[in-house]
Amino acid sequence: MKRKYFSNRLLTHSTIWFGCAAACCSLSLQMFATAGTPTTPTPAAPAPAAAGTNVIGFAVGDTASYGDKAAYQSRFAQTADFYGGISNLNWQGDVADGVSLALEGHALFGMEDYGFLGTLNKNGLGYVQLGYKQFRTWYDASGGFVPGAVNSWIPLYDDDVSVDRGQVWFEAGLRMENMPEFTFRYTHDWRDGTKDSTSWGTSTAVAPAPGYKNVPSLNLIDETTDTFRLDFTHTLGTTDFGGGVSFQTIKNDDTRVMRNGVSAADYSLGTRVQDNATYDSDIFGANLFSQTRLCDRVMFGFSYNFSNLDTDVGGNRPSNNAAAPYALRTSQDHALFGILGGTQGTINVVDANLRWNPIDDLVIIPSIRGEFENTAGWASHIAGVRGNPDATEADLATALAGGPLAYAIAPSGTNRGKYVPTLASEIVSTNNEVNQFAETIEARYSGIENILLYGKAEFSQLEGAMRRADSATQANVTTPPAIPGYSSTADDRATDSEIDKQKYTIGANWYPCSGVSLSAQAYYKNSDAYYDNSGSEAAMLRQSNYDTTDVNFRVTWRALPTLTLVSRYDYQHTNMDTQAEPYGAGTSLFVPGVIESADITSNIFTQSVTWMPIERAYLAGSFSYVDSTTATGAFGNPAYVNSDSDNDYLTLSVTAGYAIDDKTDVTATYSYYYADNYALPRNVTTGVPAMGYGTSIEENVFSVSLNRQITPAMLWSLGYGYYTGTDSTSGGNNDFSAHMFSTGLQIRF
Repeated sequence: MKRKYFSNRLLTHSTIWFGCAAACCSLSLQMFATAGTPTTPTPAAPAPAAAGTNVIGFAVGDTASYGDKAAYQSRFAQTADFYGGISNLNWQGDVADGVSLALEGHALFGMEDYGFLGTLNKNGLGYVQLGYKQFRTWYDASGGFVPGAVNSWIPLYDDDVSVDRGQVWFEAGLRMENMPEFTFRYTHDWRDGTKDSTSWGTSTAVAPAPGYKNVPSLNLIDETTDTFRLDFTHTLGTTDFGGGVSFQTIKNDDTRVMRNGVSAADYSLGTRVQDNATYDSDIFGANLFSQTRLCDRVMFGFSYNFSNLDTDVGGNRPSNNAAAPYALRTSQDHALFGILGGTQGTINVVDANLRWNPIDDLVIIPSIRGEFENTAGWASHIAGVRGNPDATEADLATALAGGPLAYAIAPSGTNRGKYVPTLASEIVSTNNEVNQFAETIEARYSGIENILLYGKAEFSQLEGAMRRADSATQANVTTPPAIPGYSSTADDRATDSEIDKQKYTIGANWYPCSGVSLSAQAYYKNSDAYYDNSGSEAAMLRQSNYDTTDVNFRVTWRALPTLTLVSRYDYQHTNMDTQAEPYGAGTSLFVPGVIESADITSNIFTQSVTWMPIERAYLAGSFSYVDSTTATGAFGNPAYVNSDSDNDYLTLSVTAGYAIDDKTDVTATYSYYYADNYALPRNVTTGVPAMGYGTSIEENVFSVSLNRQITPAMLWSLGYGYYTGTDSTSGGNNDFSAHMFSTGLQIRF
C-alpha cells in the first residue's frame, strides 16, 4: 500500500472561487435581506463616504492533506500547499485629456496563477494593450495497481508533477471615424513541465509477476508558439468586409520516458526507454470575408482562408540497459536514431452562406463549404536490426554521419554464420490529398404563438488519397554473398478513402403558460467510411461506419415565485460497425466480414432546483445520473477478453446561502461524484490479464464561506473546505483527504 503523508498545518487553503463567490453572494444576500423589510424612523446620520470604483483583493490559504497529494491536486486543479497574494486588482482612470488607462491583474504564488492586463485608450485614435497570464496544472504520475492474485502497487515515478501554461501578448488597434479598423497582435505561448500519459497493459499471461509493456509514462514538455497577426474590417454601403494575415512559428522539444517490461514482483526490473522529439513548424495564413445585405430579407456571407504549412521533425529513441546497452537499441524496444523529416502542405477553405427571410417569422439559412488539402512529407532514421549482433557506438556514429553501414557474422539464430547488417537506414515518404465538401440548411419558424420550431440538415463528403513508400536501404555497404532479407525495395501502400456524413436535427420550444417552458429536440447522424487499400504494406481497415440517435426533453417550471424546477432527460444510442482488411497468405488468407464493434446506449437524467424559502435565504441543487453501456460483438466468444463495459456515474450538488444581517452572509456547498464501473475481463487467460477495465471512484466536497462587509469599501471573507476521494481502481493507493482554510480581504478605493 502506498503511504504518503504531507503538510499537517492548521491553516489550509481553499479554492480561489471562495473569495469570488463570497463577494457575489454577499451582494445578492444583502438584497434578499433588505428587500421588503419594515423600517422604523431613526435620527438622520451623516451619509458614509461612497466606495470607489477601483478594487484590490488579497487572499491566503494552506492545506492539510493526507494520502495521495498528487491525486488530490490533479483532480481539483489546485495546490495542496500554502498559497497567497493578490486575488484581484481592477483600476481605471484618466491619465490625460481623452486618454484612459485600465489595469487588471492577480498574482497568487503557490497556486502559480498570475495575470496582468493593461489597456491604454485614446478617444478617436485607438488603443494599445499588454497582457500576461500563467497558470499551473497538476498531474498524478505515480504508477499503477495490479489487482487479483498479484495485488501489487507499482510506484514507477515521482508522482507529483505539473505543467505551467502561459501567454504574453501585445495588441494595438486603430479606431478612427470613417476609416478601416486595423488590429495588430503578437502572442507568445508556452507549455513547460511534466505530465503523465499511457495506460497499463501486459504481454504475458497471468502469473505472479507478469511483465508490463505499456505502462504509465512521463511526458517532459518544452513547447513555445509565436503568432503575429494583422486584421482589418471596414464598411462600404451595405457590405461589411475584412481580412487578415498571420504567421505562426511553433518549436517543441519534448521527451517521453517509459519503464517497459516492469514486473509486479520487482518494479525495479525492466528498461527505461526515452523518446526525444523535436518539432518546428512555420504556418502562414490569410483570410478574407464579407457580409452584404442584398435587400431587407436577404443577407449573403462569404469567406476564404488559406494556410501554408512547413514543418521539420527530429529526435532519437534510445533505451538503456546497463548489462547490454545496445541490445535493446537494436531489438525489442524498436530504437531509432537520427530521426529527420518534415511536411509541406497547403489548405484552402471557401465558405458561403445566405440568410433568407422569405416571410415574417421564417428564417432559412443555407450554406456550403469546401476544403482542399494537399500535403507531402518524409522521415528517415537509422534503426537496429532485430536478432542481429549489436551495433557499436562507433558503428552508430558512422551511420549517423552518413558513412557506410556496418555488418557482422550472426553468432546464433536462423542467420547463424551469415553476414547480416547491424544497422539499417529507413525512409518513409507520404503524399496526401483530401477534398471535402459540406452543405447545411437551417430553418427557424416563430409564427405560432408561444412556439418556436427549428430544424437543420448537415451533409459532408470527403475524398482522400494517401500514398506511402517505406524502404530499408543498405547504402554504401559492400554486400557479402549472404545478407538475407534486406534490400532497398520499397514497401508501398496506397489508400483511397470515401467518407460520407449526415446529421438531421429537429426541435421545438413551447411556452404554454406563464412560468412553464417545454423543449424537445432529436437528431440522427451517421458516417460511412470506406477505404480501398493496395500495396505490399498491411493496412488496418476496409470500412468503419457508425450511426447515432439522440432525443432530449427539457421542462422548466416556476412552481412558485420563489421556486423553480428544471428537468432534463437525454437518450442516446450509437452503433459502430467495422471491417478489417484480409490477413494471412495463400490458403490461410482470412477475409473478415463486417462486425458490430460497439453498441453504446446512454440515458442521462438531470434535475435542478432553485428555492428561496425566506427573504434571507436561498437553496440551489442539481442531480445528474448517466446510465451508459458499451457492448461489443466479441462478448459472446469465450476466447476473447472483451466484456460489455459500463460507463455509469452520478453527480450531486447543493448550495445554500443565508444573510445573517445586512452586512454578513454565509454560503455552504456540498457536491458528490460516484462511479462504480471497474471490472476484470471475462477471460483473464488471454489479452490483458489481471488488469481490468473501467473505473470506480467516489468523491465528496464540502465548503463553507463567511462574508462580512466591514465598511462600505471593505469586504472580508473566510472559507473552509473538506475534500475526500477514494479510487478502488488503484487499490486505494490514490485515496486522499484534505482540509482547507482561506481568508481574503477586498478593498474599494
